Amino acid sequence: MRLSVRTAIQDDANELLELYRQTIRTVNRNDYNEMQVRAWARDELETSVFEAYIARCQPFVVTNQRQILGYSDLQADGLIDHFYCHHQAQRQGVGSALMQIILNKACEADIRGCTPM
Repeated sequence: MRLSVRTAIQDDANELLELYRQTIRTVNRNDYNEMQVRAWARDELETSVFEAYIARCQPFVVTNQRQILGYSDLQADGLIDHFYCHHQAQRQGVGSALMQIILNKACEADIRGCTPM
């Protein structure tokens, strides 16, 4: 599978929301109880929340040219808020691609403790 990484755009908001929900409801449910999963991946969560997230955090997305397979961000203080990989793309290099771009961007920003891959 050929993966590419780019910065998210506003048109990605709905796809990121769905990826977020599905990842939590499938992958993360192994580590959280039903009440926690429902609270975390609420049906009421709207695309506008992800539009604001994209504008605020400028996340990176990994695609296979057809769909977004994962996304993550790097905040100015070096923290990562979101790091999600599509439930059907686990163990296919998506997380590694995201981590590599995050580490490279952290080094470019001279964030303390950065070690490039």
